[in-house]
Amino acid sequence: MIALALVLLSLTWLPLAGGDAELAHRFRLATAIVDAGTTPHEGRILMRIARFESNYRADVADCRVTGDAGRSVGPWQHYDAAPALRACICGNLTCAARVARDDVRRSVALCKHLPEAERLAAYTRGRCDSAEGKRLSRARWAQ
Repeated sequence: MIALALVLLSLTWLPLAGGDAELAHRFRLATAIVDAGTTPHEGRILMRIARFESNYRADVADCRVTGDAGRSVGPWQHYDAAPALRACICGNLTCAARVARDDVRRSVALCKHLPEAERLAAYTRGRCDSAEGKRLSRARWAQ
């Protein structure tokens, strides 16, 4: 049921353009987020981040398409992942969601002194004091 709620929420952020296949992929992505052991709030954040980082595209999720000249992979566009981590991210949506969940948790803890919506700054730009990171965090934060 939670996965379905994440899919419905995703439709408010980015309407479907690709029909049934795209909807099915969003459901797989949402299921992976839930299976990764996220809280409901983390689930909404991960679904929101995937909207900005991959537009919920299946070819990005399975790493057929990469970003940053091949340096960013998966639905959450992990940057410079070590080979074993890259294999996890590109080969298993639940594994990729766990990595993203852990990265979000680290960023929120590291940036706990910031307003809530800016606590993804370390996730987006590697550090809490980045003005660009704070701006990107606000866009990706989900209530």
